[in-house]
Amino acid sequence: MVECWIQSKPFPVERLWAHLNSSKREECEPFRIRIPLPQAELCFDPDGIRDESEALSEYLSRLFGEHGSFMVDGFLNECRKLNGVKKQSFGFIIISVDSVTSDSSYVTIIGGVIPALEPRVSGKS
Repeated sequence: MVECWIQSKPFPVERLWAHLNSSKREECEPFRIRIPLPQAELCFDPDGIRDESEALSEYLSRLFGEHGSFMVDGFLNECRKLNGVKKQSFGFIIISVDSVTSDSSYVTIIGGVIPALEPRVSGKS
């Protein structure tokens, strides 16, 4: 199961949206998402296209850097699928991904979020 925290408090991943925006950086609150490594590998590299010498965390970090909000939002959609949930009204917007790390058990994404101005649902994922 994917776990998410905002300011060290549990928060449902189905209420997150991504729109990377460094201009809001000073206003953000910290978030952390943790995905069990076996699920993360199946979900984020299902075809095994990642080079074996590149850790999954490095691969995700590179994709986030190259494709920005599009890739982070896709990542959130996969996290929702892993948890068996659908998007709900957004409570927070991910505006930065500061680090992606992994150990023998988990992939962890850390960054910043800002509160959504108005609760809304976007798309049908």
